Amino acid sequence: PALAVRPGRVPAAWYKDKKLAAQKMVRLLVFSMEYMMQYMLLPGRVEGGIMLVDMSGLTSSQLSGSFGALTSIISVLANHYANRIFKFYTLNLPMALSMTAQLGLRLLSERQRQKIEIVKDVRDLRQEFALHQLEEDFGGSRPKAEQFFPYPLPAGPFTAGSSEGARP
Repeated sequence: PALAVRPGRVPAAWYKDKKLAAQKMVRLLVFSMEYMMQYMLLPGRVEGGIMLVDMSGLTSSQLSGSFGALTSIISVLANHYANRIFKFYTLNLPMALSMTAQLGLRLLSERQRQKIEIVKDVRDLRQEFALHQLEEDFGGSRPKAEQFFPYPLPAGPFTAGSSEGARP
């Protein structure tokens, strides 16, 4: 399973109180991870997921205000959900943040670097996902999600690069 995280869609009111914003984002992440573990993972077959982090639509004030939330999220993922996320794909990074991320990646272990990929062209994701599983702005054929709960779960095939569409 893949979880798309879009900080640019977070309500602007959340960014006014940085501490409250961090708490809400962490609670949302914990709910999503617990939901994934309960309903989407199969012990012995599928034990982890993928996270797509789309940084488009973020203003500079949102970026500067979200570092506290980011450190809280990283802490929760590292301490409570170790090995539950197979890979992180980061998309649409602003230039300043991209340079910072490149420097930060050098501080990580080789194993940690293998889990993080900064995607420069969303079409590269087609090598990892079936096209009907990805939203159009991620390089796929699925329309942009407007309803977020219950989580949309398109049917297979799940073969990377498949353009067949979902089987009913």
